[in-house]
Amino acid sequence: MIRQPMLTYRNDVCSPNVAEMHALFEQRGYEPPAPFNDQRDARSLDELPHLHTDEIDDKMILIGHIFVVEGFMNLWNKLATMTHDADLRDAFIRNYHRANRWHLATMAMAEKMQFLEGYPEIRAS
Repeated sequence: MIRQPMLTYRNDVCSPNVAEMHALFEQRGYEPPAPFNDQRDARSLDELPHLHTDEIDDKMILIGHIFVVEGFMNLWNKLATMTHDADLRDAFIRNYHRANRWHLATMAMAEKMQFLEGYPEIRAS
């Protein structure tokens, strides 16, 4: 159930973020921290073996993913505040917003799957 949303996250958030940042780094002469699209060790999800184990379940994967996405959001936000280059800062903010949309979606998925309780509603008086 979580496999397709993870692929969506990879294609809608991870790939655009990495591609955008790599292009900006190259344009400005910065050394990227890692090779871009290095396919030597990369495999598609279909090429990875299926491991059937009781050690981890969908709940642990989804909850862990929520915290990982939040960690990246904090990283993008911190990097945006640290750069003086407006184009890089704007890219970090776009990366933050891509991750934030996904973060909200994973929270809704976790609620729907009853892995998390929803936030309390606070109504105006």
